[in-house]
Amino acid sequence: MLFKLELFLIFSTSLLVNYFLVTYYTGGDQILYNAFYDSTIDLPIELLLLNSNNTIGTIEPIYPIIIWAVSSTFAKNNFIIFVNCVFSTLSFVYLKKAKVNLLHIILIIFTNYYFIVLYTSAERLKFGFLLMSLMLLFKFNKRIIFFIGLCSIVTHTQLIFFFSNALVRITKIFNIKFLIIIIAPLLIYLDFIIPQVLSKLDSYADRSEDYFGAIKLIVFMILTYLAKPVIQENLIYFIPLIFGTFLFGSERLVIVSYFIFLYTATQNTQKNNKLILAVNLYLSYKSIDFVSSIINFGDGYHNILGSR
Repeated sequence: MLFKLELFLIFSTSLLVNYFLVTYYTGGDQILYNAFYDSTIDLPIELLLLNSNNTIGTIEPIYPIIIWAVSSTFAKNNFIIFVNCVFSTLSFVYLKKAKVNLLHIILIIFTNYYFIVLYTSAERLKFGFLLMSLMLLFKFNKRIIFFIGLCSIVTHTQLIFFFSNALVRITKIFNIKFLIIIIAPLLIYLDFIIPQVLSKLDSYADRSEDYFGAIKLIVFMILTYLAKPVIQENLIYFIPLIFGTFLFGSERLVIVSYFIFLYTATQNTQKNNKLILAVNLYLSYKSIDFVSSIINFGDGYHNILGSR
């Protein structure tokens, strides 16, 4: 009964918080996402990926399909507020099961910089993490878990870095026939998406903030090692991430690195409780300028240099 009450309060609070955030966030990436949402109303599905590529610069299919399916029925803000509430509630359930202190959970869900970025700016990445939440929470069989993981990657390709350790161990879980059936479409998809990535290389090459982003990744690598001092796992996660910074840009990969840290730390919450609290106190402080910028300019990144 108490848990159900907590769920209700988390969902209700998230509704209020996200109504405020989503309503105020009208600039930045949301200009493109709003335009894409409106453009999918009554759009023939065969034109969906072309429209997605032209509007928000991606051909990763899961997010466009979801938006296409709901855009004729729901106003965008209402739908995104609902999705944010579901994401925050699933995050609460995961952290509660991991025995994270309740006050720490509230701090993470409602004041953490990276959660607020997901609620507002990083819309496609949020849908990927939402699928990952389902994968982590529910007791599906291994094949369904693997399928949901693939869907999260197809939602936002950069989430493949979150699964780097799992991909290394995957041959121990599945038989060769199953691997061929599942991995082959992933390889085809990567072949499909690589030209889009290569087309962005020039725009990423001169972005000096990506060097600062690489430093952030190293910080999260150290924090993740402190949470679980297994050097092999740490390197498998973060070496590809650091190199990926100069391929994809650091903006979204830093968010992925934070969630790698959080996931790793919550595998042994009793040991890492103070570390989780310390990191999230800093990220709550970091969110103050971001939220202030949302209120004043409709864009959390306005005049915040190096924050992405």
